[in-house]
Amino acid sequence: MVVEVLGPVVDGMPARNDIDVALFDLDNTLIPFLGPLRRWAQAWADEAHPEGPDPVREALLDVTLDDAEDPKRAIRVVTDRFDLHDEAPEATERAQQVYWRALTPYPGIRGTLARLASAEVPMGVVTDAPREPAAVRLSATQLTRFFDVVVTRDDTDGGKTSPRPFHLALDVLDADPEQAMMVGDWPAFDVRWPSRLGMVSVLAAWGTGALPEHARCKAQPTHEAENPRELRSIALDEMPTAAERRETVQAGLC
Repeated sequence: MVVEVLGPVVDGMPARNDIDVALFDLDNTLIPFLGPLRRWAQAWADEAHPEGPDPVREALLDVTLDDAEDPKRAIRVVTDRFDLHDEAPEATERAQQVYWRALTPYPGIRGTLARLASAEVPMGVVTDAPREPAAVRLSATQLTRFFDVVVTRDDTDGGKTSPRPFHLALDVLDADPEQAMMVGDWPAFDVRWPSRLGMVSVLAAWGTGALPEHARCKAQPTHEAENPRELRSIALDEMPTAAERRETVQAGLC
């Protein structure tokens, strides 16, 4: 039998180290974003136009990706373009069923969040998704219970293009940046400001896709995690010094 211990044990529980708060991006960090959308579009096209679903699917995806938070608009546009008004209601119902089945957290996310929660690390979400869609996705994937605060683009002007949403989350959690970790897939949004604020920044490589190497190097995250399970050691084990973190980033990424 192998017993995994992530850090020093106090009274039978893993002890916390330097990370007092963990913040997470939502889409492509906690849950995949494009994969479920593609399955939704394919299911809609297959149901509405089975004799030739590919053009319908591509049109639906094109419109959806312009405004991914409003798929109803995409359905209206494609329904009019291909004259699928009679087929649209059943296609929409079928596609929604496929979407919700496809919307699941990345492997290792639930276990990692549960481990951080057991170590009494407060957690929050900082996302550029609007408030209602973010709440729906967190609820549908049964992740809401892990988080003490969810900051969306509706809560601050400009979203993660500024430090405001990170400040807001830290204020709600009564935490200093130096004791906080931010995990996200996009360097410009999830690494840039957290690093400048003094937070431990973690690039979620499992959600970045084909991110150019220069984007990683320019952002210089404190850590790059290949899978969510690596967050346990980053948050619960002893952290390296700032100089060691810079050396690791420069040697490993650039």
